[in-house]
Amino acid sequence: MDRGFYSAKNINALYKEHYKFLIAAKTSNSFVSGLVEKAKGVIQNFSCYDAEHEVYYMGSTENWPYIQKNRYGNIVIEENRRIYVHIYYNGIRAEEEKSQFSKALALTEVAIRANAELSATQKLLAEKYFIIKETPKRGVQIQYNDGAIQKHMAQFGYFVLLSNDIKDSVSAIDIYRKKDTVEKAFDNLKDRLEMKRTTVHSD
Repeated sequence: MDRGFYSAKNINALYKEHYKFLIAAKTSNSFVSGLVEKAKGVIQNFSCYDAEHEVYYMGSTENWPYIQKNRYGNIVIEENRRIYVHIYYNGIRAEEEKSQFSKALALTEVAIRANAELSATQKLLAEKYFIIKETPKRGVQIQYNDGAIQKHMAQFGYFVLLSNDIKDSVSAIDIYRKKDTVEKAFDNLKDRLEMKRTTVHSD
């Protein structure tokens, strides 16, 4: 599953039903971010490089803080479950993400100074990465929240996969990328070629 499905609630549900899973996690998540920070010092060593997928990688076995609640919302089980954490780094991806983010910030600043209507994404960027003040004499004054910007940019190029079954980091990314290939093939059929589902049952 991709990052859109990632949440503690969903992971706990998968553990509860004893399903095997491989899921992408958000690097900003509290469970993941500390592990990424710890990996940064060594993950870019050549011994961690996988040429086939063009990524650096590290894997570790961690404890997932499993919680199970009853129908009244009360915790009935609270324990650690084993989880395999696979961390990857791609320098090209990091530069692409940096370029996209910098451009988005620049366009947001232009829109603010022009007093234009901001998109939903631009409102989030402005709230998180700008300090905006407006005075009758000086008009709109914008300061950059450098701490928040640097913290966000430090995550560029990294992505994380979690599994309760797959121990090997190379195997994990291979399986995940095959899922992505199949998903994009269906997307091409459905959207680009406009092949809708049939609405009749005859041949």
